[in-house]
Amino acid sequence: LVVAVSTASSSWTALAPCSDHTPLPVPSRTWHVGPQGADTPACGSAAGASACRTLAAVLHRPAHDINGTSIAIEATPGLAYACPQIELNVSVQLLGVGAEAPVFDCSGKGPLVSVRRGAAYFVAQHLQVRRCTSHGDGGCLRILDTPFVALQNLSISHATCSGSGGGIAVAYANHTRDSCVVLSSLSFSNTTAHAGSGGA
Repeated sequence: LVVAVSTASSSWTALAPCSDHTPLPVPSRTWHVGPQGADTPACGSAAGASACRTLAAVLHRPAHDINGTSIAIEATPGLAYACPQIELNVSVQLLGVGAEAPVFDCSGKGPLVSVRRGAAYFVAQHLQVRRCTSHGDGGCLRILDTPFVALQNLSISHATCSGSGGGIAVAYANHTRDSCVVLSSLSFSNTTAHAGSGGA
């Protein structure tokens, strides 16, 4: 599945053209998360022993430290990372590295992250996210009023929400600025009380 969404309504300004070939933002630096790391105040500067052990350890840093950066997440063979369940209003890229996509297991909680107004972009690539439960829209990923969104090579499974988008919800208010949403190679197996078991 390769889909690029760029639609306009009468109450929106014209949306920027986009496709699955739209260039991604260039990060100002890269943080690292991996199974050999440890959650210390100085973690994340490099892969291996210098990495953070959890995604939460990076995302809990001050906003000015993570805004505009990417986070390289190494797969943990046979194990899953815990979901940080953090609300973000900064721009960030979550990038799985390696042949196997890293797994996040939300253990019946969720979403993995919620991205709210204030972020210029949000990118997630090469990740598996499962067992999220959300009260509202978006079981595993909830992205609101973010001008550029790229979700590529994601597997979202066993997620549920009480609103729309059992796996993913990307929503915009009427006054949203020019926006582009790129979706590529997504796999869903979820439930929702309303529209879209995969995404809405």
